[in-house]
Amino acid sequence: MVNSFLSEPNYLESNLKYSGQQTEQAEQILASLVTQKPLTFDECIVWARLLFEDKYNDAIQQLLFSLPKDATTTTGQPFWSGPKRAPDSLTFDSSDVSSGDPVPSAAN
Repeated sequence: MVNSFLSEPNYLESNLKYSGQQTEQAEQILASLVTQKPLTFDECIVWARLLFEDKYNDAIQQLLFSLPKDATTTTGQPFWSGPKRAPDSLTFDSSDVSSGDPVPSAAN
């Protein structure tokens, strides 16, 4: 959304006008570009670490709270079946390369 705002001259007028979420999206753009923008590399590390927690832990735990691994559809079939596989949340471990790599990458 921020990249579109920066690259498309009439982004606010053309896209937000019809979304019904003008205020929320404008606030997110403002936060990303002004109020919550990290200015130092240390702040970028903090931002990236919080992003990791949000995307790979909190969001997945919320999804599994709403749709547990044993959830079923209205027909009684398992919800998490076929191409839909239940995700597992990740716990950040700075010594583990698999969870440590996204943080410096995002910070950069």
